Amino acid sequence: MYVTAEIRDLIGRKGPVRSAVEPLSHDRLRRFNQAAMEPDIPSPLGGLPYRRDEMAPPLWPLHAFVRLVDDPDPLDVLLKDPELDGTYGAGDTGLPPVDIPLKRILNGGVSAEFFAQPEIGDVVHAQSEYVDIAEREGRSGPMVIVAIRTTYTNQHGRLLCRVTNSFIRR
Repeated sequence: MYVTAEIRDLIGRKGPVRSAVEPLSHDRLRRFNQAAMEPDIPSPLGGLPYRRDEMAPPLWPLHAFVRLVDDPDPLDVLLKDPELDGTYGAGDTGLPPVDIPLKRILNGGVSAEFFAQPEIGDVVHAQSEYVDIAEREGRSGPMVIVAIRTTYTNQHGRLLCRVTNSFIRR
């Protein structure tokens, strides 16, 4: 049994509030929209058209957290271990690790809820929490499914979105 009482106690545990290093600017939004080939489209949060130079797409808060120029590339670890699989480098949540011997990680799915779109000048804040840790028996043996929900707000506390990622450890 991998999910002990100590690991179960992580459910509901929140990490620190993390802040993006810079606000959403016209330049950052322009570059993001060009890279994502994002056209002017109706907003999925109310049906009214939005101009792509004024508001960011609903999932942009996930991309607000960029590494600084002098920060090491998190994928450099692959140079030391090219067999590394799963979601390494997917982002820092600030949560304590789920200490189990199952090391292989698979993406178990993502769900998102949208509440408001980021606007020019918004500084995105994120806080992650464990919402579930469950053990299952799969075709290839035991697995532990870890669900982490991250809540994104702006500098005024306005709720932008909630994203839940599930990771399968096997």
